[in-house]
Amino acid sequence: MRLLLFSLIFLSTLFANPYENLTHYTLNNGLKVYLLPDKKAKNVHIEVEVAVGMKAENRENAGISHLVEHIVFRDQRIENSDYYNLIKDRGATDVNGYTSYYTTRYITTINPENAYWITKTFSKMLFDKNVSEEDLRVEKGALQIEIGEPNWTDKLSFLDIGKLGDFIGDLFPPQPSTFADDFGVDVDAEKVEYQSSATYKSNNKKFTLQEVMAHYNDYYYPANMRLRIVGDFDLEKMKQTIDSTFAQVKKGTGKTIKHPYIKDASLSGKPLKSYAFGGMTDSATVELGMKMIEDSPKKVLIVESYLDDLADRLNKEFRNKKGESYGVSGYLNSYHDAAIATIYFSSPHDAFDKNIKIAKEWMMKETAGDINDSTILQALKQRENSFLSVEHDVSSLMGTISQYEDFHKIYPQMKDKNPYQIFKEIKVEDFKKVLKETFLPEHSADTLTRDYRWFPYEGVVLFFVTLAFVIFILKKFFSLKIDMRKVKLRQKISSRWSGFFIIMISLILSALVYEWLCYGIEKFFGISGNWEESYDIPFAYLLMIVDLILSIAFVFITYRILFSWYCSQIYVSDEKIVFAGGRHKSINLKDIRALEVVPWSPKHWGEIKGVGIFFWRPMLKLVLPNETIYIRSSNAKHLKEDIEGIIKEK
Repeated sequence: MRLLLFSLIFLSTLFANPYENLTHYTLNNGLKVYLLPDKKAKNVHIEVEVAVGMKAENRENAGISHLVEHIVFRDQRIENSDYYNLIKDRGATDVNGYTSYYTTRYITTINPENAYWITKTFSKMLFDKNVSEEDLRVEKGALQIEIGEPNWTDKLSFLDIGKLGDFIGDLFPPQPSTFADDFGVDVDAEKVEYQSSATYKSNNKKFTLQEVMAHYNDYYYPANMRLRIVGDFDLEKMKQTIDSTFAQVKKGTGKTIKHPYIKDASLSGKPLKSYAFGGMTDSATVELGMKMIEDSPKKVLIVESYLDDLADRLNKEFRNKKGESYGVSGYLNSYHDAAIATIYFSSPHDAFDKNIKIAKEWMMKETAGDINDSTILQALKQRENSFLSVEHDVSSLMGTISQYEDFHKIYPQMKDKNPYQIFKEIKVEDFKKVLKETFLPEHSADTLTRDYRWFPYEGVVLFFVTLAFVIFILKKFFSLKIDMRKVKLRQKISSRWSGFFIIMISLILSALVYEWLCYGIEKFFGISGNWEESYDIPFAYLLMIVDLILSIAFVFITYRILFSWYCSQIYVSDEKIVFAGGRHKSINLKDIRALEVVPWSPKHWGEIKGVGIFFWRPMLKLVLPNETIYIRSSNAKHLKEDIEGIIKEK
């Protein structure tokens, strides 16, 4: 049996290597070329990628890369000054350009008869430019429709919710991140500066042809580009076409936008356990993972092969045999050179713990070395099938080029090899060694989501019961010490907007204090930012309740400390006046020595009750034995008369 399986692996080498027809070279001017001909393809697809995008922009020139993309399709020397229609008229489809954070791409798909024509045309379109003010006017107009016209709200930059959200977010401590906390990866390395939609709209209006062409000249030179062509074409004829077009462009220099593959991950040596309860949902899912560093292509291929095979075998057990899962899948969740090798499946409530145990036992037993050679060979055979099952459509062929490029970006030391060649070097001994070194208990990373512990949707019930209890306590605490049946006058002395802003400020500041306090404690004691998720039910319930209560308590404390002076309205009975707000205050009517309408003055700031936009309006002055209070009112004269009437009636 073993000999038979070895023979199958050997025979599989007779099949086509998906990369064997891929040609990759660099022209003397620096342009990188990738060609993948396939006579079984029905079309030809061409793509030119320029290393420029939103990462190259700031607030002053945000949107210029997108506008240049539009301008590249223009030229005064062709019909209608538009390459788009010229290419479409030749029967091309998917003629387009895309601007992203790091790159700008120009693509189209065309019939094989026009493969060499489109290559020449793309070369002219990208490098031989003759554009006018009229071209700029037309493309700015089209782009303005795409991004929207500026309006009066765009001038109010403080209304930009996205920018305001980013500003507030930056005030809070870093949020827990598996890749940052457990691998030490710099997750902000690729962060692109945020620009509001209003900035893009207004900038597009003011860009000049000189500015656009300066940006074009800075980034559109051969060494800053990649040319990819796949489909039904003759390789030698395509090379000759490229030599007579793209290769003739002067070398040139300029700026570039680098999107490096950062190798900064390290293993913490601590297992990661993340638990979530599905009291808000009806889901019960399992992710059994292992943290690893993608420092070797052979290691990655072995782990992926094992995950796929293990998932297939578990699928037969859980789904096909028992009907206890919708399906099992294996995958690598990667960020640069950090990765978590994961087996994922769903499970019914009654079989949840049992299936976790089975999957965990299989994984740990096999990766420790107790795995049959036949199982390894089957895993490799299955992986090879995925290599060799590339379709003959241009999309799949372009995907092969992308895989090839990514492979060499991640592993530049493998410049003379491709992923399939590395795969063919894997031996059974390599397979066992990689599994044994990678799947260690201290590197485990498991995420379990339970549907419930005692009864369905218990989390929802528990949450609302706790919330109702907290609201009840706060209502008791904030309740007015006055019989509402005896209230003869109720008047707002602060605007609704003032109350809204005070509540929002209290919420934001209390959240800031609470989050930074938790963050400081975590750092001081060396606790992971995901510690709240490291406890399974029922401890997760306790943490949820404590977190909710503490969050509300901090809002209350912040409100009391910062806004104890705030008063929203007054209640007047025949005995007293109650000021409702940050701290309730009451005075007896009999203690009032004088009532007087006086003009507003800043020197009384600390004695004024009430906040409003029209702060300069006259105020009602209450003279008491030991203090003087000033009440802000929309009509202080009427308020004085009303209170005097209640006093006289008494």
